[in-house]
Parts: sequence; C-alpha cells; structure tokens
Amino acid sequence: MSTAFSHVLQPGRIGDLELRNRVIMVPMGTAMGDHDGHLTDREIAY
Repeated sequence: MSTAFSHVLQPGRIGDLELRNRVIMVPMGTAMGDHDGHLTDREIAY
C-alpha cells in the first residue's frame, strides 16, 4: 500500500503492549448498561 496512511495498518507499540495495527476505536458511551449502571450481555457483545 503506497498511500499517506499506510502506516496505520502496520504494528505499533504502547509500552510493552504490541498492537497488530494502529486502528483503534475511541472511548464512547453506548447507553447499553442497565438502570443500575451494570454491564449487560448486549454491551459485552458490543
């Protein structure tokens, strides 16, 4: 791949953690928890 962003598909490191690529999903709210704020099966599958 010879684009300006080809490096995002290459492995990367954060400290001792090696990532297979540099594509990540940013933290965000899902509103899938229950009324008490606990995780649900739906949120775990997400």
